[in-house]
Amino acid sequence: MYNFKKRKSLKQYRVTGEAGSAPVEDLPRYRQELQSLISQYDLEDVYNADETALYWKLEPSKTLARRRVTGTKKLKDRVTIMLACNLTGTHKLPAVFIHKYRNPHCIRNIDKKTLPVSYYWNASAWMQRSIFKNWITRLNQEMRRRKRHILLLVDNVSTHQLDDSEQLSNIKLHFLPPNTTAHLQPLDQGIIYSFKVFFFVHFNCLM
Repeated sequence: MYNFKKRKSLKQYRVTGEAGSAPVEDLPRYRQELQSLISQYDLEDVYNADETALYWKLEPSKTLARRRVTGTKKLKDRVTIMLACNLTGTHKLPAVFIHKYRNPHCIRNIDKKTLPVSYYWNASAWMQRSIFKNWITRLNQEMRRRKRHILLLVDNVSTHQLDDSEQLSNIKLHFLPPNTTAHLQPLDQGIIYSFKVFFFVHFNCLM
């Protein structure tokens, strides 16, 4: 195989994610346009929302031991979490929590409205257009009560698209260009990662 790869000039490369497909040559222009848009708002009125999958039963792939540790099948139980906050970090919205079941056993007798998250459910535990519509409508109502007008940055996935007839009186919804969230999405700059680290540290302490 070594000689075959040498003859064909083949090398092993890591397959990159969305960041690798970003239009790098257009990023400076995108950043300038985004900065121009943000400058029209107070920094406290600029928000970002982004989803991430949380494999809450997934154990660490590395550990410390005196001998080889036998692995087990990785558990793929997952939920979707959407975080949202403003640019200054002074206002963090309750996380959106999307589960597969309406009444999981652990919270079966708990009123969902008393949870510290916005609880939703569907069979896939993914974000859906109906969920995003409900969430952003409630957020718009909250901003209208506060007499605030905000800018909300989100990626351009189809689940974030609203019908033309749906008007947001107090939210300016701005979609980031395709394949640029790893470069332009504020929550992707270590905030979601820190949230997951915090979760798993505390989750393991409870085990």
